Amino acid sequence: MWPEDTPWSLKRRSGQWLLEYINDGETSVVLFGRGFLTEVAEGDPEKLGASFFETGKFPPLAAPRQEHGRNVITVDEKSCLPERPEGDALFLDRPGYFGSLRFADCFPIVLCGRNPRRWVSVGHSGFVGSGMNVASAMVSTVSGNLGPDALDGALAWVGPGICGKCYGRKADDPWTMWGMKVFPSEYVIFKEKEVHFDLSGIITRQLVESGVCESSVFEVPFCTLCRKDIFYSYRGKDEYSNFLLARLLIPGHNSRYWWENDNSDNNENANLSNSSSGV
Repeated sequence: MWPEDTPWSLKRRSGQWLLEYINDGETSVVLFGRGFLTEVAEGDPEKLGASFFETGKFPPLAAPRQEHGRNVITVDEKSCLPERPEGDALFLDRPGYFGSLRFADCFPIVLCGRNPRRWVSVGHSGFVGSGMNVASAMVSTVSGNLGPDALDGALAWVGPGICGKCYGRKADDPWTMWGMKVFPSEYVIFKEKEVHFDLSGIITRQLVESGVCESSVFEVPFCTLCRKDIFYSYRGKDEYSNFLLARLLIPGHNSRYWWENDNSDNNENANLSNSSSGV
């Protein structure tokens, strides 16, 4: 369970950065940042699976083709590898299945709850996806599958992704002008010939307006470009992506993967400020 003042955990284990949103013995959601696993896989979901899981024990894994849209996929046997349906969010309410998404400056969205049973939804929201409000599509999918009370007691996380100070677009770009129309003005900042967007603030507002309790939404305070020592960044010219893995544990089965075991002796201390002297 999380301490009340720290609703996420950042660690570095054997050279691999891990940002853990939740790991309570029932639900596990982890973002893999810089490290040997993400680089060996080269962004290929099947290579990632082969790197993460033992040979012959490859679990059902959903790894959609991400299109910067708002399609939410309900994870079942038909949506898992080798099938790769198009979508930018996943909904899981069946133990034993894994969901995965890739990020390189865009924002992870994580939703989880226990009403009327355990469930988790993860999403990929960049500039276009935020403009299309994939966050609201995720909430609608949860409510549509589990009923309007599913959000009672639910938790949500936004980030890490590129911060508003770093994310600037040319003012005369058509997509920039589109963003200025669809996003609330308080999240749009003008700087000379650029327009900057606070995507984290935008996504948080979208979640709250969709029905998630504001006090239950946590913004992870890291910029992927400012903290290139921990995360991969598209604008930082990285070739690799951060990789998110989510699952519901099977009741009565205590087996965990190495990244889910809380072995603090193997964890390296992290600088938790949103800056790095090396960037």
